[in-house]
Amino acid sequence: MSHLPDSRHLAMAAALVKETHANGGLAPLDLERFWADEAIAGRDPFGAAAPQVALGIRMSFECVFDELGIPEDWNRYYHDNAWRVSLAKPYNDLSERIVGRRLLPETPPPPPDRVWPAPRELHDIFEARNVFHNDSFWLQSSASTVDELRALLDR
Repeated sequence: MSHLPDSRHLAMAAALVKETHANGGLAPLDLERFWADEAIAGRDPFGAAAPQVALGIRMSFECVFDELGIPEDWNRYYHDNAWRVSLAKPYNDLSERIVGRRLLPETPPPPPDRVWPAPRELHDIFEARNVFHNDSFWLQSSASTVDELRALLDR
């Protein structure tokens, strides 16, 4: 069997592209069936009854900037809850049209005094600073010598 597409495959691809263009750039998909099948696959991803491979991921904020056509501002995203929430609604309006679901939370997080303590992270465990710089968090060194590292690990 050849690994190259034959005329039948090319015709199938051309038909799919034509249908996608006619549908505003979206491939034809029965969204209700997809999400119902996703629920089944999610309950037992490796089971014989799974009608599709479980999606296994959920949407996060990374694509909001591009989808809404706004400049990336990660510092503001991480530190301005009201702004982050204000972007969720227009993004969800798009996602609902495309995938049939509102994917991002549209409610602000509870005030800090109403939230369980966050799980400890690497910077907590190693007594380091986690600095936001150049649109990302950077773990700062917390030991400069073998003895400092040894003491840190003992703690």
